[in-house]
Amino acid sequence: MGFFDDDGGMFDLDGDGKTSWDERLLSDILEYQIFEEIMGEDEADSDSDDYDTESEEEETLEEEETEEEAEEDWREDCEDGSEYNLFPEYYDTAEEYEEALAEAKSEWRYDCEDSSEYDIDPEDYDSEEEYEEALEEARLGYYYDDESDDDAEISPEDFPNRRRYNAACILADDNYFYANDERGRRLKAAAKFVIENADRIFAANYLSHDYGFLYAQAIKDNFKLPCSLPDEDEKPEMELYEILIKIAKRNVDLAFEIWLWCLDRFLPYAEYYEFSATDLTMFVIGNIYSGFPDGFRIKLLNYLNDNKNFLQMIMSAYDETSTDIRRLIAQAIEEKLYNAAYGLFKAELKKAGNKWRDINDTTSAVISGCKNYYELESVEYFRDNLFPLVKAIPLGMVRDEIQEWEEEIADYITLVESQCEKYAYSRKNAWRNSVPDGKPYGLDPVYYDTEQEYLEAFNDEKYGWRKWQTGRENYGLDVNDFETLAEFIEAKNAKAKEVRQREQDEKIKKRQLDEESKVQERLDDKKVYTYCGVLLPFSSRPYSFRTEDRTIGIGDTVIVPTGENEKEVEGKVVSVGQYLRLSVPYPVEKTKLIIRKLENQPE
Repeated sequence: MGFFDDDGGMFDLDGDGKTSWDERLLSDILEYQIFEEIMGEDEADSDSDDYDTESEEEETLEEEETEEEAEEDWREDCEDGSEYNLFPEYYDTAEEYEEALAEAKSEWRYDCEDSSEYDIDPEDYDSEEEYEEALEEARLGYYYDDESDDDAEISPEDFPNRRRYNAACILADDNYFYANDERGRRLKAAAKFVIENADRIFAANYLSHDYGFLYAQAIKDNFKLPCSLPDEDEKPEMELYEILIKIAKRNVDLAFEIWLWCLDRFLPYAEYYEFSATDLTMFVIGNIYSGFPDGFRIKLLNYLNDNKNFLQMIMSAYDETSTDIRRLIAQAIEEKLYNAAYGLFKAELKKAGNKWRDINDTTSAVISGCKNYYELESVEYFRDNLFPLVKAIPLGMVRDEIQEWEEEIADYITLVESQCEKYAYSRKNAWRNSVPDGKPYGLDPVYYDTEQEYLEAFNDEKYGWRKWQTGRENYGLDVNDFETLAEFIEAKNAKAKEVRQREQDEKIKKRQLDEESKVQERLDDKKVYTYCGVLLPFSSRPYSFRTEDRTIGIGDTVIVPTGENEKEVEGKVVSVGQYLRLSVPYPVEKTKLIIRKLENQPE
């Protein structure tokens, strides 16, 4: 260490009783300067060669150790940065660490909610919590006099939940005042709605007067869910669209059912929170292509198509045109849900009003959405049913685009008509439907540009098939008796089928006669057959063999044939029985005979 200790002293500049790393560093710097001065004086007073090299090395080593300790000591006294996942041991200097810590502390400012409309600057706040608190106060537009005790008689224990208590406090305390009179009236009205109706109106029971409806809590209380949702009392923890997305990933039908239920329960009371209508409609639809599975979107389109009132309710809940609605219109057209497509498009134009840019953007987006390059029905439906609504708009900035849109549609139709296989037999190629079918002759009209070219090839090939059929097995048929190959093949197949059926009937009849003969043979056979159950070395169950030797009995060892090669194997007789042919344990004709009994039976 230097000339000064760590516990206070000359360089305890902040008076905390300890010498911090920067104070110790200052001490070491001064110590080194003093050391250099002393060494300089010694060199000036002496020209001798008795310089103590060993002493100099020791002092140099001591200086290096002192500097190293000073460099390391800052980590012991630096600010804890673990909550930001920062640790001093990963940094070489205190400056690098402090710079990283300062940056981490201020990162929240990059992602925080925009507050410019309230004249609030994130740079004026040290923490995200302070900033959000100030933003919330500005957004709500009210302030509270802490010296007031008007609500002292109101206790949270008197209310079933915190949101009712908060509403009661708002109504009871005149020291709440509002920077925005309209917002103030709304908050008072919402608080009154909660207090007066929470026990009889469902929506009022789940309304936080200053944060809106608690959808997650309402859904948890009324549905059996395939996933978890947060508890809510004073304010929402999740947006409705987030809740529905989470449920839809597990059960699309349930998510759609819950959304309709929320619309029914909460939308009629959207006046009590300024963002309720958009929460229930626009925010859900706004995420229809970014979070929800396809099944939810298809259900929505079908429901919109079948329920005009629902469509009008959804579209009237917010005023702005929407990119997602435009995509929804195009998909509705593709799905042939024309009621939904027409209603949505008409509503979007109505919302656009005289805003020509919104009208043009909506029109262009829907046209582009209909151009899928594998069918024409979508773009034709737009051309014939929705485009007239646009053409009727008198705005010059809209009318100037009409011709370009018409050309775009016409060019698309021409392209798809000529290249898409779906239209190979329609429109300009409709003649292919009326010409004789050339497939039996290896002709396809799609390979011919005109009807005349095709008919010439057709006549050349019409009777060429006969030479390829002559000399084959035609079951007595004459190819010249048929006009087309199809007729000949049909007759030939019928003849072949007839021949095969006759052959099959003969086989069945023969098999029946054989079976009847065998049955009769068994009935007529009065001979008694002797069957022995023989246990072979390679089997755990006995096999049946016949014998004419009446001396063979249980326990005898016999030689029997086995396998296809009739290999002789020794076996032990474990059963002996006499049977008529009708009751033998195994067919007589399939049962092998015992070759012989061993004369010298093993003991």
